Amino acid sequence: MTFLSVMRKFKWVYLLLVLFLISCGNRSDNKLNAVKDNTDDDHYLVLITGDTLKTKVPLKLEGKKTLINESGVIKTKLKKPPKIVKSKNSPEKIKSTETTLISLNQKLKQRGTIDISKLKDTILEGNKSTVFFPKPVQSEKPLYRDNAILDIQWMDVDQGLNSSYVVYSFEDSRNNIWIGYYGGGVSKFDGVEFLHFTEKEGLFNNYVWTIYEDSKHNLWFGHYSGGVTKYDGKAFTHYSDEDGFPDRTIWSILEDSAGNMWFGTANGVVKFNGEIFTHYTKGAGLIGNDVVSMIEDQNKNIWFATKNSGISIYNGESFYSLTKDDGLPDNRVLSVYEATNKDIWIGTHGGACKYDGRSLEKITVKEGLTHNKVISIVEDKNNNIWIGTHGGGVSRYDGKTIYNITKDEGLPHNEIRHLLVDSKGNIWGGTEGAGLFKFNPNSFLHYTKEQGLSTEQIFSMYEDKKGTIWFGTYGGGLTKYDGAHFFHYGEEQGLIAKQVISLTEDSKGNLWFGTFSQGLFKFDGEVFTQYNKDSGLSENMVWSVVEDREGTMWVGTEMGGLNRFDGKAFINYNFGEGFSSYIVWDILEDTKGNVWIATNRGGICKYKDGEFTFYAQKEGLLSDIVWTILEDKKGNIWFGTHKGICVYDGKTIKSFNEDDGLSNNIVWSLLQDDKENIWMGTSKGLNCLVLDEALIAKVDDKEKTDAINGYITSFQKNDGLKSTIFYANSSLFDKNHNMWFGTISGVVNFNLNSFNLVDAAPSIQLNTIDINQKSINYNLLSDSIYNTSTPFFNKIKDCAAEVENFHNYPKRLELPFKFNHLTFKFAGIDWSAPHSIQYSYKISGLDKEWSIPSSENKADYRNIPPGTYMFNVRAIGKSGQWSKPLQYEFSISPPWWLSFWAINSYIVLSILLIIGSFKWYGNRMKKKQVILEHIVEERTRTIGHQKEELSIAYADLEQERNKMELKALLNQINPHFIFNALNSIQQFVISNNVKTSLDYFNKFGKLIRASLEHSEMKFVSINDEVQVIRNYVDLENLRFNEPVVLNCEVNHIDAYNVKIPPMFIQPIVENAIIHGLSKKEKEKEININFEEFDDYILCSIHDNGSGRKNKKSIKNKNSGMIITQKRLKSVWNLSDEKYIKVVVEDLKDPTGTIVKIKLPKDF
Repeated sequence: MTFLSVMRKFKWVYLLLVLFLISCGNRSDNKLNAVKDNTDDDHYLVLITGDTLKTKVPLKLEGKKTLINESGVIKTKLKKPPKIVKSKNSPEKIKSTETTLISLNQKLKQRGTIDISKLKDTILEGNKSTVFFPKPVQSEKPLYRDNAILDIQWMDVDQGLNSSYVVYSFEDSRNNIWIGYYGGGVSKFDGVEFLHFTEKEGLFNNYVWTIYEDSKHNLWFGHYSGGVTKYDGKAFTHYSDEDGFPDRTIWSILEDSAGNMWFGTANGVVKFNGEIFTHYTKGAGLIGNDVVSMIEDQNKNIWFATKNSGISIYNGESFYSLTKDDGLPDNRVLSVYEATNKDIWIGTHGGACKYDGRSLEKITVKEGLTHNKVISIVEDKNNNIWIGTHGGGVSRYDGKTIYNITKDEGLPHNEIRHLLVDSKGNIWGGTEGAGLFKFNPNSFLHYTKEQGLSTEQIFSMYEDKKGTIWFGTYGGGLTKYDGAHFFHYGEEQGLIAKQVISLTEDSKGNLWFGTFSQGLFKFDGEVFTQYNKDSGLSENMVWSVVEDREGTMWVGTEMGGLNRFDGKAFINYNFGEGFSSYIVWDILEDTKGNVWIATNRGGICKYKDGEFTFYAQKEGLLSDIVWTILEDKKGNIWFGTHKGICVYDGKTIKSFNEDDGLSNNIVWSLLQDDKENIWMGTSKGLNCLVLDEALIAKVDDKEKTDAINGYITSFQKNDGLKSTIFYANSSLFDKNHNMWFGTISGVVNFNLNSFNLVDAAPSIQLNTIDINQKSINYNLLSDSIYNTSTPFFNKIKDCAAEVENFHNYPKRLELPFKFNHLTFKFAGIDWSAPHSIQYSYKISGLDKEWSIPSSENKADYRNIPPGTYMFNVRAIGKSGQWSKPLQYEFSISPPWWLSFWAINSYIVLSILLIIGSFKWYGNRMKKKQVILEHIVEERTRTIGHQKEELSIAYADLEQERNKMELKALLNQINPHFIFNALNSIQQFVISNNVKTSLDYFNKFGKLIRASLEHSEMKFVSINDEVQVIRNYVDLENLRFNEPVVLNCEVNHIDAYNVKIPPMFIQPIVENAIIHGLSKKEKEKEININFEEFDDYILCSIHDNGSGRKNKKSIKNKNSGMIITQKRLKSVWNLSDEKYIKVVVEDLKDPTGTIVKIKLPKDF
């Protein structure tokens, strides 16, 4: 049995494996790699048959020609018209609307001019109360309906809301969302956590009907039967009827352009100018006292919507009225809104209406609304009007059509209480019993069987010359879509094939489609013409079909390789004819007439002028399995492979994979939009590669780059996709700028005219700071009851400065040393994609690098040493851009024994101790010198009588003198160095860098202690001497911005037992620093090396300084060397340079000086 026959036998099993290749997405090590197409090298592709195929060079392939067998060609006339199904995703076109002509100043009823002197003015102070900052509640993942066709998500009590009855929602100037509940108070939401303000936290009552932020950033909460509350970020100020306010129920709040606050109540409207409240009622000209909604239009007229009496318009002098008699659908008005084009929209119990300054136009159930009770109206960024109804969900009106969104489309509830458009264009809606929903109107739209498809498995797509879209389905035949209706072709219409897996249109307008098992079909609108194996086609499973510019059809099959069909004969290319694969996934003809063929395990093939050129992994492809091909607008050819994407510019193949940001390496489909971004359907989400136009090479350009320049944005289920698994080559970018992709859960569609990629960084805010793992209400630190009951807080009440408005942290924090465990909690806000936000942070003065980005919104620091620090945090979202870092300064005070005065005291005592020690040693040496002189005089007097004894005494005297000289030399540490070091340490103390000052003070103490101890010793170990030098160099480094690097190496010597004279290296190192390295800017280095020879030890001190450039430097170094050599001779009482020798050499390349010291080995 041949290999191909085995594969044909098991092709169904093989297809299943292909469809589920998502489980084997291998990662590639290639990252932004570029491989040149160097045709000078011989490359070969090893085929699955075991044969080899030469790549990169054009090859002539004859192919197997089969004349068409006319008896095998089956023609079937269309038996009946296709089945028509209306698309549920299509908006309803409004044929006509009821319009009433009206003029604001002429036709509207004037209700009189106001005499301000007759109005009641009241000065109210209100009742101020402390805000008990609530404990944060972490938000849970939002909910989605299984049947949702739009990107609608919602939150209820289980997700963190304080109530299911959401009456109002509002976005403040800091991008936080505030939520008013009927019975649950008010909540602040930053995308990460909720803060619930209720009566427990100081709110007057829990029924919040409206929310408003004034120009001074105060928040106002209108209560149902509770007055109004102002929140300035620190305290609540409450106004009610008990304080002289006209009513306890506040329906609406507004600030006009003059800075006056207006409050719509159940008993008229109140104006507040900051000091005085002025009350307007029906007696002053209002048409009704229940004012439920207000706006100030662009002409500075104020519109008052009343609950039962229509509309009042106030121009600053007079009131005008607008009622049902003037053309309103109903006098029970619930909302009023002004659009950007100055149209006034009014929501009533009888529907919505638009006033354009000349006429009233009604939009009701008759025109397409699902419900007439219009409770809220807003406008999105694309100037669509959104109408929230109490019972019919939400409707979108674009001026021509109405699109209704209800529970069937994914809303949690059809009873809408309020709508909000946030700063990113999302629409928020409060519901009566199902919480709060967020909807991105410019996101994904899904098509399933419910919306009119015959099946949800769409394997192919094509847009014909007329703009009609065709879908090839797996199990539902062929479908045509005109934007409003689906037209299904199946067995009833004469199409015997149920699985249509590829589509194209020829130059004559015929539709060609490949099927799963019935071969190739041509459809001219009336007749289905079928070509299969009996007709001459190599195989019946057709994955791709394309017509080239010469009218030849190219057909890619499963098991049958590649076919060319000119209408008379099929020419087949398979293994036997020298082709690289028996499976062809995709075919493309580029703008230059090259035909590109994507194969399974055979790489890419290019056909031009009768020659085939093969490209595989050795030429730079990430994989020899290539699923899809795309030509971009610059003529580059893109390949979606099993291990990422590649782009070929004619000379170089570049690549991108998971390591560069792809959500998955298996790239099934490729599209390019008008902005030249590359879209990719993968086995794990949709990706968009945003290219940098300046860095993408164009074919034939001289300058090329070695990488794909840009960034990838990935879309997953939490971005609104119903499925993240895409089908191969089931994609389309149509003439109306719609993107279409086939997934295992139906078709996903989005329009690029309104679909915007996130291009801004998140905003970032600090929420609170925990101290020693304790949460603190900083606003209450000054409260005596709060502090007395909690001793911990009483200890830190003086450490926190004024508290930041609307947040729970002080503007500056100065803590005692015991409170050095801080937890910073923060939030990034980006309502476009809050789930994509990650954070990075560092503390300047403590961390060298930013932390690794993480979705965790807190930073925990333990055991922070005393000092002043700056905490930095930044956020990154879907745009790939970092926010500007938020900075917060704080300090940890040292304990008293490490305070500034304590450290200075230590320094003064140390200086006195050092001076005293030197004086004590000096006096001791003077006394010994006097005794020595007496001994000399006494023995001199007896020299004539005791010659032999004199000789012995003289020898003893010389030895004693040598010891004295050695001690004198040992005490030659440069006093300037001592005072310079202490001065540098003091600077660290002054700058409050206690940790560093203590570290250097410890080294300084060790150096002085070693100096004093070693002065009494003739020899010390090499290890002890090296430690002294290290401490000395560390202290010298206090003076330099670029420190001296000290390297000490002991070769094959026992550094702990081999002894050398003490402090003989330090003067040499000091000379090297002062005369060779001090003025050098970079790369200061000293190398000390000990080597053992037969009868001596060689010590080399090498610096990379400037060398001895002048006589003064030479004199200083020579003087140091003379002192060193003199000391060494004193130790052993030797003068022979065979055993003791000091040599100084100047280096030229590289520069520097080397000092070599030869020491006796046996002592």
